[in-house]
Amino acid sequence: MARIDEQTNVRLPAELKEWLKAQAAAARRSVTAELIVRLEQSRTAQEAKHAAHA
Repeated sequence: MARIDEQTNVRLPAELKEWLKAQAAAARRSVTAELIVRLEQSRTAQEAKHAAHA
């Protein structure tokens, strides 16, 4: 079955990548899953902020 998720390459500073890897390991997630969770949380917070000001 083909994946429908887009693949994106991102350059990160080495320190940020290592921190993200450690956070993912602590949460027992892959780095990709950790990044998705954090981006979704950021998006939700930003959308809530904008909704509060609308």
